[in-house]
Amino acid sequence: MWARSSRVAAGRAPPGRAGRLARLRHLGSARRGAFYGEQLERIRVAALGPGKTSVDVVALSLPGQCVVVAAADHPERFGRVVLISPTGFGRFKGSAGRTSEGVPREYERYCWRTCQQPGAFRAPLAFVSGLLNDPRAEGAYGRLASLTLLVFGDHPRFTDPAASEALVAANDRLRSVTIDGAGDLPQLERPGETAAVVEGFLRDEPG
Repeated sequence: MWARSSRVAAGRAPPGRAGRLARLRHLGSARRGAFYGEQLERIRVAALGPGKTSVDVVALSLPGQCVVVAAADHPERFGRVVLISPTGFGRFKGSAGRTSEGVPREYERYCWRTCQQPGAFRAPLAFVSGLLNDPRAEGAYGRLASLTLLVFGDHPRFTDPAASEALVAANDRLRSVTIDGAGDLPQLERPGETAAVVEGFLRDEPG
């Protein structure tokens, strides 16, 4: 997850621009929702620039559900939100197969090692069963007041763009974009295209 108080390209903040890149941990913990919320607030406060009260946030996959819930409950704390391969739309989709060839094997190993950390026992099984979804997320999408961009690949296996369509249609603060030639990790599979989309959204004038 990445947060900063000035609108700049995600993960590539120039000198003088505040930004904070952080991983939300304890993926498989029973108190995951509360723990994510506590971590998110610490990250948000740390990323605040002088005189700022809100931050823009870029989040990937499951941690994005925590961002959605927090932004819906506390809209004054958040500027724009970008959710890459978001989930939490009220249903879970999963299919088998190897990761895209565009994803480095080192990243696959990082993901595997993440699931070996304390508190993450059986996390992969919980993930593919949809048990890690936050039950508050679906309703939170409908309450979002922050301008929010949902970024999907055009051949996802675990994210479900079709399930998001009704939520996007019902809330004019939600936008959706598809990255061609990407699966569930467009930031790795099509980094240039994804960065351009994110940067353009965050640099745009408030709306």
